[in-house]
Parts: sequence; structure tokens; C-alpha cells
Amino acid sequence: MVGSCCPGARVIGVDSSAAFVADAGAGADLEVVQHDVTSVPFPVPLADLVYARYLLAHLAMPEACVAGWITLLRAGGRLLLEEVERIDPGLPVFERYLSTVAAVMRDEAHDLYVGRMLDTMAAPAGARRLYSATGEVRPTTGEAARMFLPNLGIWRDRPAARAHADDTMLDDLARELSELLDSDARGEIVWHMRRVVFERLR
Repeated sequence: MVGSCCPGARVIGVDSSAAFVADAGAGADLEVVQHDVTSVPFPVPLADLVYARYLLAHLAMPEACVAGWITLLRAGGRLLLEEVERIDPGLPVFERYLSTVAAVMRDEAHDLYVGRMLDTMAAPAGARRLYSATGEVRPTTGEAARMFLPNLGIWRDRPAARAHADDTMLDDLARELSELLDSDARGEIVWHMRRVVFERLR
């Protein structure tokens, strides 16, 4: 899949988990290396393009991460970022789920809606902003429910989540999300994605 959209390109994925690296590299048409994405330099050559989606929301000090990723580029190389700016939940169960996620992430010094920061942050030293705009992602209700449901099991053993969701709440969320798994309705939840491009100048 990667080769078909980037013919002739050398594509390298980076993840800190050895298990994820092994899974991602199995049969894929890309290289995958194990490394902490908050620590630069990476063990790879300078790149023409660095791309991250839904990643900064899970990292502390996102501005410092962006500044570090700029140093991974050749002069003229570009950093493409996609992060959530806001989510419009059309169903009460989605509203309850998302408010809990946002609270848990705040407690862990992360920001579910880090896309808002990307639109206002200054360009890192040695870089300029080329583009910043929002776009909508409209999954079906069933797709959103399938995305959210597995996290509830993880929350049961996660202290930060337990501070915001007891067993009764988790059971109720699981039941209501399970009832939506087969829904083909679209527009009952909408992601507003902030898309930003920075270019390295030197």
C-alpha cells in the first residue's frame, strides 16, 4: 500500500514498542525501527517528508516534539501533521466517552484536542508554516463505536481512567457502544482535523 502511493520512496516507520515494530514490519513494504519519537535524532537518514497523525495528542510538550521533528528533515523537507481540533458527538454515549477520554488525557499531561494548539503555535526555529486548515472526518456510528469500545477494557486497569470512570460507568458505556456496532448512520459524530505543514528552511 505504501509503495503504491509513494513509488520509489524509502518509507520508514518509527515506534517505541518492539511488539508494534515487529507487527508493522511483517510483510509490509516499509521499514520499521524501534525508537522513542520524542528523542531526536532518529536512527534514520534525513528525510524529505515526516508525517504524524493522532500522535501529538499522546505526547507531553508537543511544541518541543514538533521542533525536534523539524531537525529530521533535509532543507526544503516538510513536516505534515494531523491532529484533532474538536469532535462533535451527536449521541450522548459518544459525549460521555469523549469527555472521559479528554479528562484522562489532561491528567496525564496530554491533550485530546491538540490541533487547536497547532493552529496558533509559532513555526519552529529554521522552519516556516506552509499550510494550516481543518477538514472533517465522518465515520459511521458503527465505525466510531468499534474504535472506542476496546479502550474501555484498558481503562479498567489504568489508574488515571479509574479516577473518572467506575465499573458501572464502564459497563454502561460498553453496553451502549456495543448496541451501535452495526450502525451505518453517518454524521452522528464528526472529527474536525487540523492539518498543518511546516517546511525546513536550512
